[in-house]
Amino acid sequence: MKESQWAKIAKNYEIERDSVSPAHFLLDDLVVSRAVVRKNIKILDYGAGSGTISRLMCVMGGLVRAYEPMKEMHELLLKNSNPKKFVGLKILDSHSDIMKAGKFDAAVCINVLNHIKDAPAIIKLMSKVLKKGGKLIISIPHPIKNLGAWKVKRINGGLVFDFYRLNNYMEEGRSLKPRVDINGRLVAASVVINHRRISTYLRWLLESGFVISDFIEPMPAKKDAKRFPLFYSKSSKIPYFLVLECVKK
Repeated sequence: MKESQWAKIAKNYEIERDSVSPAHFLLDDLVVSRAVVRKNIKILDYGAGSGTISRLMCVMGGLVRAYEPMKEMHELLLKNSNPKKFVGLKILDSHSDIMKAGKFDAAVCINVLNHIKDAPAIIKLMSKVLKKGGKLIISIPHPIKNLGAWKVKRINGGLVFDFYRLNNYMEEGRSLKPRVDINGRLVAASVVINHRRISTYLRWLLESGFVISDFIEPMPAKKDAKRFPLFYSKSSKIPYFLVLECVKK
């Protein structure tokens, strides 16, 4: 049987996600701090992936409910989330389970919405299950990365990402994107994404009853330039992620 794109991504997550992935460098600490995790705060992690952020929030005392819709990633989430070690972490299996879990103090939705066709429905779900004043942290791969291409040079036997050419940013819709590892090697050839303009995400959040309290484009740390020059050379020139901090009205 042919291995699915998400099975390939799950394998890469096992190797890179907690140590050398762009999300590890740019998002993990940021998301946890922005969610203001503290003891006994009730948090929903929607699209939890392999569970990295869920576990970080659990270790900090959060009561975390994690939901991951993709079968291969859900299996990895279960594998990585020992209930004896992470006693505050519960894994949910459906939207019905989310609704039954009651109201949440905070929610995170990290690099999920661009994979979902009906993203407004998920944003409305977040609004429905959050308490008034509850915080929502959303991250998406930055929309300017979806439809562009790098102009690459070879200098002294190495690759140099000279500049980024953006194309058709205004045209929203479904497309296929390759997924690569930290060294630029192909992981999955054609992952389905839904390209939207930044303004579209902002409008959906406002229409769903959120106030946008901050807008962040994370920068890589200079200390990573020598360890991971390929990643640093790209992420220091254009943003990898867009992070939106929102509050439920």
